[in-house]
Parts: sequence; structure tokens; C-alpha cells
Amino acid sequence: MSSPPASDVSLTHPDRLYWPDEGVTKQTLADYYAAVWHFMAPYLVDRPLALLRLPDGIKSHQRFFQKHGWKGMNSRIEEIADPQDAQSEKLLRISDFDGLVALVQSAALEIHLWGTTTDHWETPDMIIMDLDPGEDVVWSAVIAAALEVKARLEARRLAAFVKTSGGKGLHVVAPLAPKAGWAEAKDFAHSLAESMSADAPEKYLATATKAKRGGHIYIDYLRDGRTLFDAGADGCPGVDAARLVRSERARRSGRIHPRQCAAAAGNPAARSLGRFLRCGRAAPMNGALIPCCRARDNA
Repeated sequence: MSSPPASDVSLTHPDRLYWPDEGVTKQTLADYYAAVWHFMAPYLVDRPLALLRLPDGIKSHQRFFQKHGWKGMNSRIEEIADPQDAQSEKLLRISDFDGLVALVQSAALEIHLWGTTTDHWETPDMIIMDLDPGEDVVWSAVIAAALEVKARLEARRLAAFVKTSGGKGLHVVAPLAPKAGWAEAKDFAHSLAESMSADAPEKYLATATKAKRGGHIYIDYLRDGRTLFDAGADGCPGVDAARLVRSERARRSGRIHPRQCAAAAGNPAARSLGRFLRCGRAAPMNGALIPCCRARDNA
């Protein structure tokens, strides 16, 4: 593995607390990103981004969700026009580690990415199925749902990876060769969600307006590949699925390493790579992978 990269971007007030309860500073976050940049880059570079900026950390009353540039934005955060909508406001992307450090400097504590790169805007390279459990759904049911989605994707000859989402649910991601268009990928994801809901209506919902019904898991297929970045931080405190996974691993092993104790407390610098690389390892997103089934079947 290559050495952590250096950056020419300066951090002002590097000791500013972004997660005050955990003692995580601006510098802590930048150092963590340097340590995992080798894994992050294929998922982050040259993709349209949307950002949640919290200038005073996660307890900030100032919260800016930004898809476009802002006054004083660092030049390493690039503006790029959507080729299908050149007249609209330009979107955001980064091209290197300096761009990521510029996001840290800008207090971008959540990085949401498109499931495509700016080399092929109209052909996604991933499908994301987001499992959103109701308040009274037990964790084991969420795991079972993720495994069922994974099995259904694999039955269609797609690779599938389960990852935590930053919330209390799970994501199931299928990498794609960038051949099928957004509409085709969405139709495929919709049909999968509808089939699960039809087969087990007491467990699953595929309609957003019913997502809060008790005892059900909403299968959100409308992500269109736009998701919280896999190896990134999130701008929310509290228990999430990743912590539940860590707790279950510790329970099964009967022991927990001190660094895992720090991880459970929420310090990104102390967490293992596996906590943030939510598929367990970085699946390569470049090159010809598995085509969307419709594109393959029509070939």
C-alpha cells in the first residue's frame, strides 16, 4: 500500500472540534482521510458531489446542503457543468487528495456522491438499494433483508456488497459496468424492490409514502446511485448500523481491542479501515465490471 498522501491545502484552526463529544477535530478528520485515501479515491474522484457543510461541527445551527459552489470556495473543489444541462448551475467534484482536504477545510462533514463519474455522466457504475427500517424493526430483520437483496442481485448475475449507511439501515451495492442508462438502472432497482414487497408485504415496503409504517423495512430504490460516501464521516451523532456491527463482532469474539473501544466511542481516527470501507474491502469501481442485466441481455 502506498504512503499516506500530503496536501498543499492549509487547514485554518486545525484544532476546531467537528465532533465535540468525541474530541474529533478538523485535523483528526484530515489525518484519517490521508490514511484511507488509497481506498477512497476510486469512489470519490471525478464524481459529481453534494455536501453537507457544518461550519461549527455537528452541533452547529448552521447547516448548508450544497450541490453548487459558494463564495470563497477553495479552488481545489472544482465546478463542472452537467453536459445534459449546461445552462444550469455548475456541480461540484474533486480530482485529488487536495480536493478532499479542501472539503475538510470547508467543514463538509458529509460527502454525497453520484453513482457515476464525469467521464460517463449518463451511465451509472453502481446500483444502491437502501434499507430503511421502521423504529420497531429489530436489527436481525435488517440483516436478513440485506442478505435477501444481496441474494436476489446475485441471482441476476450481479456482484453485491452489504455496507452500513451512516444511519440505522443498511445499503446493498451492486457495481456496474457503465453501459446501461439511469432509467434502465432505476427500472431494474424498482422491480427488485417491488418483488420483495409483493413476496413479503408484512416485512417490506417499496412505496415511500408508507415508509414509516411500523414493523416494515422501506426498500429505497430511488437513490439513482446518489449516496453518502462509503469511506466518509457523517454529520450525525448517535448509534448507527456500523456501531451495531462492531458491537455484534465484539460479542461474538468475546473480546474487544482497545482501539475498537475507541472506535465504538465514535473517534474516526481510531476506527479500523473496515468500519469505514463499509463493504469490508474496496471493490474496484473502474474498468469493465458487471454490466447492468438489461444492458447485457440486450447486447
